[in-house]
Amino acid sequence: VIADPMMSLVDTACVGQLSSLQLAALGPNTAIFNFVFQVFAFLGIVTTNMIATNLPTAPDLTQEERRRRRKESSKLLSQALTLATLCGVVCCGLMQANPEALLRFMGASPAMMPYAATYLRIRALASPAVMVMCVAQGACLGQQDAWTPLKIFLTAGAFNLVWDVYLIMHMGLGITGAAVATVTAQYVATGVFLRVLYNRGMDPEKGVPLHWRGLPSLASLKPFIPMSSTLVARVVFQMAGYSIVTYAATSLGTIPSAAHQVSLQLFWFLTYFPEPLSLTAQSLIARDIRHSSRVQRMAKLLLLMGTSVGVVLGAILVGVMTFLPRLFTQDALVVEAIRSVRLPAFISISVVSCLMVFDGVSIGSGDFSHLPRTSLVSTVCTWAMLNAASKMGFGLVVVWWAMVLFFVMRFLQHILHIGLNWSRHPLGEWRAGHRKMSGVGNAF
Repeated sequence: VIADPMMSLVDTACVGQLSSLQLAALGPNTAIFNFVFQVFAFLGIVTTNMIATNLPTAPDLTQEERRRRRKESSKLLSQALTLATLCGVVCCGLMQANPEALLRFMGASPAMMPYAATYLRIRALASPAVMVMCVAQGACLGQQDAWTPLKIFLTAGAFNLVWDVYLIMHMGLGITGAAVATVTAQYVATGVFLRVLYNRGMDPEKGVPLHWRGLPSLASLKPFIPMSSTLVARVVFQMAGYSIVTYAATSLGTIPSAAHQVSLQLFWFLTYFPEPLSLTAQSLIARDIRHSSRVQRMAKLLLLMGTSVGVVLGAILVGVMTFLPRLFTQDALVVEAIRSVRLPAFISISVVSCLMVFDGVSIGSGDFSHLPRTSLVSTVCTWAMLNAASKMGFGLVVVWWAMVLFFVMRFLQHILHIGLNWSRHPLGEWRAGHRKMSGVGNAF
């Protein structure tokens, strides 16, 4: 969901104008919330995939099949929204229980702790809203509607910006105001999403009905388990890599931590622009899975677009870090540290754009059992590099080169998997009927 990184970026820009210490305090919080929300992003991915494969508005369906799909999609959407709400409430409770321990684990210093803990306690209240938005976005994308989520997120981002400026700059609430503004904007966006889905579902020709069907039973959650278990494992290992990098940056002190917060938020925000390519692959390849030539053309076109988008985003990131760092901080030392990581940041975002397409093609074609392993191997390599560097003394630049290693290792493992499964991969010699499901096929 782009709403969360977009709002975090706005928080970073506004808080950074007041205090480098409060800006640094956002760093461990960003790692925590990214970890939690990315782990549960499988809710949106599974919803997209399952609704796309059961889309009642697909062409050339009999009336009986259309009714069956409409009922099945409605059931899946209800279960996904309920599960998202429950997961959000549990995560909120866990983060509220002992925020200081979480922040210490992420390397927050005693000086940061009062600001960081306040932000975490307030921001955690938005957990149910973020997870429901994730499912709502998946429902829209599963129905081949990318414009509605985009419009809602842009509106929520504008609302958050106005509220941030008022609470942080005008009222002087600092990091507390940032948290309140973000939570408010996310609940407003959630309400709009649910209203849109409900209205669309009322028209049998347009959408999936949105009805409360009670708490899901274990049996009813069975369709989510094969895909979600693999995707959760993949994201846990992946976010562990990001957390290791953030811990390393936070341990360097206030200035490197503040610079890392700005650089990482810019990076995170821009990485969501190639995300539609991944979601398109998940939705359209799942829909056209029986049409070999169509799947191949789609996969190769998306990879070409991902490569191009990555280079453009890298240029934008370097441009902002070079010419506009004072949008986020007035501290000259923080500005200098931000500029020092431009090259590894450029390489990272260029590679990530291709990775998103690889992941989307894998999920859409049902061939994703290798994804957890790619993330695990990459995380171990990143940890090994930072562990070795810590014994020799290192700075923020080394931390960002460790991020480059993390992404390059994932990229190389995708290439290896495609090569070993060339006759069964959409980017190879795909043939209809060769679709694999989680746990089947080569695990590289």
